[in-house]
Amino acid sequence: MKTLLLSLVLFVFSLSAQEMTPETIQRIDEAVQAFAKKQKGGGVAVTVIFADPKSKGYQSHTFTYGHAKGPESPAPKTDSIFYLASITKILTSSVLAKFVAQGRVKLDDPAQKYVPASVRVPTFQGKEITLRDLATHTSALPRDVAVKDPYHYTKEEFYKWISGYKLKYAPGTKSVYSNLGYGFLGLILSNIAHVSYEDLVIKEICNPLNMSDTRITLSAGQKERLCDFYSQTGKIIRTGCCPTMPAIIGSGEFASTLSDMSRFLAFNMGFFNTSMDNILPLAQSHQFTMSQGHFIGLGWYNNPLYSNGSIMKISKNGGIAGVSTYIAFVPGSKTGVVVLANCNSESTTPLGNQILKIMNPSK
Repeated sequence: MKTLLLSLVLFVFSLSAQEMTPETIQRIDEAVQAFAKKQKGGGVAVTVIFADPKSKGYQSHTFTYGHAKGPESPAPKTDSIFYLASITKILTSSVLAKFVAQGRVKLDDPAQKYVPASVRVPTFQGKEITLRDLATHTSALPRDVAVKDPYHYTKEEFYKWISGYKLKYAPGTKSVYSNLGYGFLGLILSNIAHVSYEDLVIKEICNPLNMSDTRITLSAGQKERLCDFYSQTGKIIRTGCCPTMPAIIGSGEFASTLSDMSRFLAFNMGFFNTSMDNILPLAQSHQFTMSQGHFIGLGWYNNPLYSNGSIMKISKNGGIAGVSTYIAFVPGSKTGVVVLANCNSESTTPLGNQILKIMNPSK
């Protein structure tokens, strides 16, 4: 089943809008439909954003296919709830960037500064783990903690583990993806603000951007809009909320809607005039070189859209069993995409990149 929506967002100016060409819209629609047809269950929801030079605003087009709930259900809607998985990390890093802009922390502050006195954050030959290291996956912490039940792994147990962990190399020397590092960053930011991680993100990011459906704890109404989770074989593997992982809650726990994430994308693309705009250069800028032409900001990855390096994109993806997500934009052309799917037989990253390429032909 299919839904195709068109919305036009204008800001201060009221000039006539210059939409994407019908051919561009059709090619994107065909790409989303082809992705949905390859899935054995579930659905996909996509929004693309395209600058409107006449209005100095943007146009957004939304495409949804498949099924939000059971196999006979309609396609997801713009207010259908999806888990974001690791896109949560961008919410975490946005809070960090805001704290830096406010002068509450510095990126090169050691993590040790923000944990209880009884906790000993590991070092390597005197090199401490900094907030920048946690936000750029250069902390030298492992990807995850090997525990039997991560859903009951507490903050106290994490503090005990990290106090005894020995780093294998110096922080800040290479980027190795770490859910654990972002979980730790979420705990630190929560410690600084003296509120829960969820309440912190809601206050600092969601409320200013009117993202009222971006939550960890879902209301009864939001639970009704939560998409079912489909396995790679097309079976429904979950019909309710995911259990949270208290020790790494800053790594992948938030749920959201296409509507909210489209607002978040538009904000990051510079289309909103908010008091938070000053965090964008810091959050998105080059913080660590991963390889030639590939960089990481505060959680955002900066790399070429094409192999010739002619067009750079900024992106983040996510995935858990039954969910695949992607958010990306090309700063040079003011084009962006959000892809949310309640199935993961195929990652949404290739689809997102395909859409960006349709909007940004190779030079």
